[in-house]
Amino acid sequence: MGKSPQGMIVERDHRIIEEIDDGYWEVDLSGRVTFFNDALSRITGIPADALMGMDYRACTSPETAEQLFRIFNEVYRTGTPASLVDFGIVKKDGTGATLELSVSLMRDEAEKPAGFRGVARDITPRKQAEEEIRAYREHLALINQILRHDLTNDLLVTQKALELYERSPEEDLLREASERVRKSMALIRRMRELESFIALHKELKACDIRNVVREVAEGYPFLDFTITGKALVMADSSLFSVIDNVVRNAVIHGKADTFEVTINRREDACEVLIADNGSGIPGEIREKIFEEGFIYGETGHTGLGLHIVRRVMETYGGHVHVRNNEPTGAIFTLIFKRVE
Repeated sequence: MGKSPQGMIVERDHRIIEEIDDGYWEVDLSGRVTFFNDALSRITGIPADALMGMDYRACTSPETAEQLFRIFNEVYRTGTPASLVDFGIVKKDGTGATLELSVSLMRDEAEKPAGFRGVARDITPRKQAEEEIRAYREHLALINQILRHDLTNDLLVTQKALELYERSPEEDLLREASERVRKSMALIRRMRELESFIALHKELKACDIRNVVREVAEGYPFLDFTITGKALVMADSSLFSVIDNVVRNAVIHGKADTFEVTINRREDACEVLIADNGSGIPGEIREKIFEEGFIYGETGHTGLGLHIVRRVMETYGGHVHVRNNEPTGAIFTLIFKRVE
């Protein structure tokens, strides 16, 4: 016995819904899921058996749930479909995702509102790409600002020196002009290298190293900190851990209670020296302290703290080394890509 035309249409529609990449969903008037395709389960990370009957509020933040309620209410009141971009959800594994959502009203045979249906599209990769582009543009704007400021100053000094040389041909004026040109060329080269570095490390941003050191120091009120100098460096949120691990290592293993942090801006890098007054690091282990799992003495713990420092500094395109302090203690030197 053949299928009725209506049955064939329903079967065809269900097949289409299952084959699309976007998540199709239906909820009743109370907001509980009554129907969905496999794509919705994949997008949300919620198993099908858990998704059926789930209240949409269970996988959204309170703010998003309130926003959705307003949209559903407007669609219910007017019968006009609506859409929501940047709809945030929390997946089953705790990670977040950004969806683009469409909502329309469903009616029963009596044309009374029976629920809502719509399509959910995962736009997380697109949003991440947009954020990377935004951050990259900010970095380029910063580079341009540095170039405009520093090059303008150097060109003005060069121009003034040459004007003075025309009136009084002194060799010092030519040397000053030549030095300013050299500095300008070095700045252009440094900014070109920084632009290339940013392109390869899009997740890094310009950080004020002095503020990070101060934030670490606030966590050790029993220590004496002196901070000299300031600079912007290319780093991320792990920068706090880098400084903190160096300080904690000196306190625990070297019994240090005084730290002098000096921030020096070199031609193409930023050098941060963290000097302590502890017992120092024996020469025979100085080359080993950054190795993963290396433990020394009674205070040795996991052997990971300084290893993490080295690994993070490498991701920044920099490096770390240590030497003795005088008369006692150690000096850790962190080398960063300089921003300005």
